[in-house]
Amino acid sequence: MFPNKRVPNIDIFVNKQPITRVYETKFLGVIIQYNLKWHAHINLIQNKVSKTIGIMSKIKYVLYTPHLRILHQSLVEPYLTYSCIIWTSPVKVLNLRFYINFKNVQLRLS
Repeated sequence: MFPNKRVPNIDIFVNKQPITRVYETKFLGVIIQYNLKWHAHINLIQNKVSKTIGIMSKIKYVLYTPHLRILHQSLVEPYLTYSCIIWTSPVKVLNLRFYINFKNVQLRLS
């Protein structure tokens, strides 16, 4: 919101009780930062998906491709598709690189 400026310190009160300032919060499973950046949420997704893909790469020699595809659709895709319209906007190149890299890894697994 304030790209090159210092964020002002504003005290907000509700019923004479101060509201504490937080710099990131989780709402409906999406981490929202105070400056509307998505780095914390992307890091969370990246960690979760990396673990799952690591496990899938170890078992890809044991399972058949259709079974791997089912595992991928149930364990990986929900993380990438849930609220992706928010954190993968075309303006944010970093977010798109993350998304494209994981799609490439998924293609190599199948």
